[in-house]
Amino acid sequence: MSEEVTRKLGAPSLSIAAPGVAVVRLERPEVLNALRPGDLITLIDHFERLSWRDDLRAVVLTGSGRAFCAGGDLRALQELTTRETGHYLSTYASLGDAISKVRVPVIAALNGPTFGGGLELACMADIRVAEPATTLCSADAPLGLVPTGGLTWRLPRMIGHGRASWMILSNATVMAEDALRMGLCDLVADEGASLSAALEMASRMAAFPQRGVAETVHALRLSARATLAISAAFEIDANRRLLGDEQTRRRLDGALRKSG
Repeated sequence: MSEEVTRKLGAPSLSIAAPGVAVVRLERPEVLNALRPGDLITLIDHFERLSWRDDLRAVVLTGSGRAFCAGGDLRALQELTTRETGHYLSTYASLGDAISKVRVPVIAALNGPTFGGGLELACMADIRVAEPATTLCSADAPLGLVPTGGLTWRLPRMIGHGRASWMILSNATVMAEDALRMGLCDLVADEGASLSAALEMASRMAAFPQRGVAETVHALRLSARATLAISAAFEIDANRRLLGDEQTRRRLDGALRKSG
């Protein structure tokens, strides 16, 4: 992957941290990375561009400053017309679609408060790495709103229907260690180290055979909406394809030599 940095004042940035590893970063630390309508469009554009990269191996999504994301920018939301509001809210779902089309693991590095739209964004990733002081909250109930971006679909599948209902309806704030126990986060890094831990994980994944990782990512995402029979059939078909892949064949031959 060639060196590339995409920046626009205050807008989410796209950069290359290591060969094959891209970083998408929210860039409004002064407002805890609250998302404006234009920020969502920029995020969609970044992930759509990444979905076409053949040299991509992993993506890390994080925030600048002391927060991952405090959610939608309420001031910007109040300035929208009813029609514009509907379009703005629908972009969260569009962002989820764009992330799902990236054929590599997407890792969210949660470096602080992860509220509202920030929680929705984090749950769109395949893996979440948090810092000890990270707090997570849906933040919609006190405003009289419903979560968007598919959170009411994703969160119950991650932590169970009862816990998701409790978290959303009671507006509970969950600390990183509790989120880890619930299955909402997958790793708690040292303070200030969520990004470095996510990048280390991404680099480790980047060293695995590319097609195998891509097929596994697809299988895991498929399992969220498919039956067991469909998932099992995909696993068989994917491995039939992969057994003819040069990287996979080399890894298998190496494993056989070690075991023999």
